[in-house]
Amino acid sequence: MSGIAASGLLFAAYKFGLLYQLFHKTEIKSPRHGGESVAEVLRAHGIKFVFTLVGGHISPILVACEKMGIRIVDTRHEATAVFAADAVARLSGTIGVAAVTAGPGLTNTVTAVKNAQMAESPLLLMGGAAGTLLQGRGSLQDIDQMSLFKPLCKFCASVRTVREIVPTVRKALAIAQSGTPGPVFIEFPIDTLYPYHIVSKEFGVKNPPKGLMGKFVSWYLNNHLMNLFSGAWEPRAVSPLPVNIPHATDNQVQRCIELVSRAKRPVILLGSQATLPPTPADNIRKALEDLGIPCFLGGMSRGMLGKDSPIHIRQNRRDALKEADLVLLAGTVCDFRLSYGRVLNRRSKIIAVNRDKTQLLKNSDMFWKPTIAIQGDAGSFLVNLSKGLKGHRCPVEWPQSLKSGDTTKEKANKTKAEEKTDHHLNPLKVLHCIDELMLEDSIIVADGGDFVGSAAYILRPRGPLRWLDPGAFGTLGVGGGFALGAKLCRPDSEVWIIYGDGSLGYSVAEIDTFTRHKTPVIAVVGNDACWSQISREQVPMLGSNVACGLAFSDYHIVADGYGGKGYCVGREDEEKLTKTEKRSAADSQDADSNAKKPRKLLPSLKTKRAPELVLVIGTGVSSAVAPQVPALRSWKGLIQALLDAANDFDLLEEEESRRFQKHMQEDKNLVHVAHDLIQKLSPRTGNVRSTFFKDCLYEVFDDLECKMEHAGKHLLRSVLQLMESGALVLTTNFDNLLEIYAAHQGTKLESLDLTDEKKVLEWAQEKRRLSVLHIHGVYTNPSGIVLHPAGYQNVLRNTEVMREIQKLYETKSFVFLGCGRTVDDTTFQALFLEAVKHKSDLEHFMLVRREDVGEFKKLRDNMLDKGIKVISYGDEYADLPEYFERLANEICNRDVATNGWGSPSHNEEELQNGISTQKNLFQG
Repeated sequence: MSGIAASGLLFAAYKFGLLYQLFHKTEIKSPRHGGESVAEVLRAHGIKFVFTLVGGHISPILVACEKMGIRIVDTRHEATAVFAADAVARLSGTIGVAAVTAGPGLTNTVTAVKNAQMAESPLLLMGGAAGTLLQGRGSLQDIDQMSLFKPLCKFCASVRTVREIVPTVRKALAIAQSGTPGPVFIEFPIDTLYPYHIVSKEFGVKNPPKGLMGKFVSWYLNNHLMNLFSGAWEPRAVSPLPVNIPHATDNQVQRCIELVSRAKRPVILLGSQATLPPTPADNIRKALEDLGIPCFLGGMSRGMLGKDSPIHIRQNRRDALKEADLVLLAGTVCDFRLSYGRVLNRRSKIIAVNRDKTQLLKNSDMFWKPTIAIQGDAGSFLVNLSKGLKGHRCPVEWPQSLKSGDTTKEKANKTKAEEKTDHHLNPLKVLHCIDELMLEDSIIVADGGDFVGSAAYILRPRGPLRWLDPGAFGTLGVGGGFALGAKLCRPDSEVWIIYGDGSLGYSVAEIDTFTRHKTPVIAVVGNDACWSQISREQVPMLGSNVACGLAFSDYHIVADGYGGKGYCVGREDEEKLTKTEKRSAADSQDADSNAKKPRKLLPSLKTKRAPELVLVIGTGVSSAVAPQVPALRSWKGLIQALLDAANDFDLLEEEESRRFQKHMQEDKNLVHVAHDLIQKLSPRTGNVRSTFFKDCLYEVFDDLECKMEHAGKHLLRSVLQLMESGALVLTTNFDNLLEIYAAHQGTKLESLDLTDEKKVLEWAQEKRRLSVLHIHGVYTNPSGIVLHPAGYQNVLRNTEVMREIQKLYETKSFVFLGCGRTVDDTTFQALFLEAVKHKSDLEHFMLVRREDVGEFKKLRDNMLDKGIKVISYGDEYADLPEYFERLANEICNRDVATNGWGSPSHNEEELQNGISTQKNLFQG
């Protein structure tokens, strides 16, 4: 009995967290909350966006993410939020993230999560839930959410204490990307996300309790509350866990090399899975071109070979497979899209490569059998296969014969596109016009039936990861979410949505989302007032068109109502078709009628990697962050602020004050004025220097945190984002605004000045990346303030330090932000510009307002001599944060493999069908 009692006590202690509470602190006065823990992990994993439809259960997550520099994008339907996260995962090579509220918020995402599962998209869905003590007791929006998502997700977890948040989110993110990627789900009960003082009030514990039962209930609630927050804020690792990806063995690759080398008529069927990370799409493309084997591309692999590759075959796939003596299924599945394997020639050798064993062998026991089946990553397999064949190419006559059939079929399609229709536009002509108009970086989002089926064979994606369709699930309604995610990932690319009029109804309200978040897209609606793909079979089979009819609705007016621009083109406007599409494409640069066209990012700058950059922060950045502080706007403004502070503290005689003021107004040499003022404020008495100068500095820069404005914080967020990705930062400013902002985001930045030679050397050697070098000093250390090169002779004389500093200018690209004439600053010249004498190939950039480009062009010869390109970020100073945010996102995304995935669901025969009788164009 004693053993049973002891076991019971131990179980109770474990159940109520009593043992854990004995060794871990519960900080009941801490204002922190669980949302911050979620945001910290997401930021450490490079998450840039969280898509949501707001709800009280998840508000702490959204607020914390926004504060930590993660962009919150709210949609008009929860399914759209998940679709957008799916698109981000496919295009960025990272993981997409969505957060929705409990109950109906989560049930609204079920279809989108299943779509992500079947498309093999790594996606984290975070959902709110009833409090830990109220689940199953009839609380608002309380259902068994875990049972709902377990069949749909690779991993499901319900967080029970705040301390579990960090390890649970880390684990989920790793699982989502490992093996065959897919969605994961984490449930957050509401009391795990809010601060202690709010949760304790909601628990409603009465003190002191009355009666024995009251005391027991009070003890239980208090213990549960303490366990909920026990050890919540102890330091925990937030960095990414290893991701496990299966790969083909050397022996398997060698066996495939032998088969391919003997093949006379090989064919590659490339599926969406072949574009998954970690193999870059450009590497896969080169491997395919080196192999020279004819390729049929499906799903996200469309565009892998560009629009005019001699080995890309688009038509007559069934005939090609009948003739082929070897078929390589690279991420392609033998499901309905390949007639369950029946289209494969039984005499052909078949190599199948897939990460998922189930998909690898699907239907192999019925209609086909692989010669070699490899459970592994298709992208890396193709690269290794190409290397192993060492220049061996497929006989050129084979792809040429397939290409000739391709050309014949496409000519016939173009002829059909010119045929006149009785009442409305020829849909094939509409699509051919779009294909001619699309830019090289355009992204196509396919959402529909007939119209999209035709688009799949007419529109030619210009490159890898420029086609998005739902995948094997064939889901309608992906358009709005996919386009939103695509535009955020690729802000400089045109995004075209190809809608059927039926599928448009699912996400038409997201035009409002496009306008609010300034994510302009172009949507083309093929309006035939019918669910034609269903009607075409239902009527001849069953003799009825019931439920298939729609109306010729004015969808372009809906676009206008949501703040976009809409156009309607009918049969009578056919001659205006191309003009209207061009106009719509041009208008897509505006999220609403008041939006300005964003500046294009300079290719030579946006293709840099963060570790290749040194950001030089000038007064323009500080004045954008805290415009109400005159001392931050200019060197003269700082001296005037110091002078005003000295007068306020009665540190100057009236005559002295007038003399300094006169020199300021005469705009004499301000360096000398500042030097004299500092000397006056720092008199020596024996060996002691008074701290009046420090007092004045603190007065000038007092309470900077409260004076930071929202738009400026976005600028600091982008700087911090690049720092965390490997960029170095130096500044000519005396303030520590960047350090203050970083501290609020949970990142500690060290302020360096030139008084510490050792730390400056380590910074130049990239051993102190999370440090900001203040070359003029920082106000918190007055002794480090530098007014001219004589102020840091120790650094100038240290040859090792100077060699490392000047090496940066030779080997890195400097990006000048808000710097004005920093290049002419004597301090900057003495530190860096000696490197110019070595005549290295230098490439540096100065971002200036468009109006100021002319002024800087006067210095262009001088600038170019120092390797500096002067480029404009916009018309107004206020345009800098938006421009630099896009630049930072572009650069940081390039540091992650840009790969994605998806799948087609259309038959070749659909091209022949008459499918659209009216067309509406609109864009948000």
